[in-house]
Amino acid sequence: MSAWCVRLFFTDRVHFGKLGVGLESVEEILHADSLYSALCHAWSARFGANDLTTLIDRFRHDPPFLFSSAFPFLDDTFFLPKPMSPPPGFEQVETRREHGKEVKEVEYLTREHFAAWVQGRPFPFAELEEAAKLLQRVYHKDLIPRVALGRENNRSEIFHVGVLRFARNAGLYFLVRLADEAFLPQLRAALSLLGEMGLGGERTYGLGRFTLRIEQADTSWDFLEGGEGSRVLTLAPFCPPESDLDLVDEICSYGLVERKGWIHSPFTYQQLKRKTVLMFTAGSVFSRLMRGQVLDVTPEAWDAASSHPVYRFGLPFFVRIR
Repeated sequence: MSAWCVRLFFTDRVHFGKLGVGLESVEEILHADSLYSALCHAWSARFGANDLTTLIDRFRHDPPFLFSSAFPFLDDTFFLPKPMSPPPGFEQVETRREHGKEVKEVEYLTREHFAAWVQGRPFPFAELEEAAKLLQRVYHKDLIPRVALGRENNRSEIFHVGVLRFARNAGLYFLVRLADEAFLPQLRAALSLLGEMGLGGERTYGLGRFTLRIEQADTSWDFLEGGEGSRVLTLAPFCPPESDLDLVDEICSYGLVERKGWIHSPFTYQQLKRKTVLMFTAGSVFSRLMRGQVLDVTPEAWDAASSHPVYRFGLPFFVRIR
């Protein structure tokens, strides 16, 4: 199984919706399940609905590739979510007293810091603050005005949409593990088309378009190659089958997030919400490998006979922790 790094250089602003009221809130990352949905749209447009059906069936039984959520990068500095288990050396009282605040407040680590954390090497606590400042240079949040007709009086009303504008040589990236390298040309073609279609919301205004760079992971990503350690960390939100929930024990450290949203399909005009799913967040740590699943989230009112089933990607992207 080969590992690849896919960089997305956005040509304009992007809007990734966040749970809450209105469109003002925006997320800094693109979750793997949203990336999967967008990829399926592009795959269908590029190779046809029948080819997409075959791909989805493979993902449900024997995934040809797995991918992480999309995280920020700046030049050759890649950021990953902070593990939810303590860093090496944090068992020492003096270390916790001196660096506890920085460890608690940081959300993302550079690739080098992340590798030290999961591989059990001496961790450079003093560098966390500088890494956090570097992350602030990756993107800038802004609000852009939009005009809509009011529902009650048909008058023009202004609302605002939260967007991200990435710095030059910055954007988002995600990691791919290819179990079947025969899929690489198709994956590259679908992602290239997706770059023209755009990611996230407000695509009709030109937001979310990107150019693409795919590179095979080099030795700086060595923590992706299995490694030692009995525990695992996921770099993608995932949902295990109910039978695997017994594997969640007191050694695990995890977060939970609700994933829901509206259905968008090029094959039907139905406007319904998908079933809500509770998932483990990226950065969650478990005492052993767990299975994920591609969930059927088709709402009961959805006319699947005239359209298609609706799925949510819930497969993990695991890294071992020493």
